[in-house]
Amino acid sequence: MKLIRLHKPSKTPIQQRIVYGLTLLELMITIAIAAILLTAVGPNIQSILVTNQVAGSINNVSSIIRFARNRAINEQTEVTVCPSSDFSNCATNWALPKIVFIDTDNNGQINGIEARLASTEPLPETLSVSGINGTLIFDDDGSTRDARSITICHNNNDTRFARAVLIAQFGRVSISADSNGDGVAEDVTGAALTCS
Repeated sequence: MKLIRLHKPSKTPIQQRIVYGLTLLELMITIAIAAILLTAVGPNIQSILVTNQVAGSINNVSSIIRFARNRAINEQTEVTVCPSSDFSNCATNWALPKIVFIDTDNNGQINGIEARLASTEPLPETLSVSGINGTLIFDDDGSTRDARSITICHNNNDTRFARAVLIAQFGRVSISADSNGDGVAEDVTGAALTCS
């Protein structure tokens, strides 16, 4: 015969609920530290945003110009890059969207059998463009008629944020850099970029 031993339930003390939180003093210290950090980091965030916006726009313009040059070489014909408000007619303001096409009748617009080969978005309203007006034409060997610098600046006109697409006469496309370490990039002639 088996004996079954009964156990008495043990008495446990009443469990206390622990509440976690911040005291008023700890909360005030946390807010003070956050305010100091935002004051120190805030201007840097603004400059990072401006730098990224200018860099994105420069890459956009540079890529469509490189595309046009490559098409001119591959197709063995002149290829036109120009700003356009309606994606058909060339304009002069390079803040507008850009279009690439083969202008067979040399009238500065897409018509007849001409097709738009590529296009871009307009520049953000906080940016401005200088250094070029009208069309940019690449010959069948990828060269252009003259060297150009297409400069993009932020509307604050701080030249530290300015960048340019540099187009050599033989067609090489590059992006400006600060070669002398003064904080301002240089154009195709080696002069510091300016914003106005």
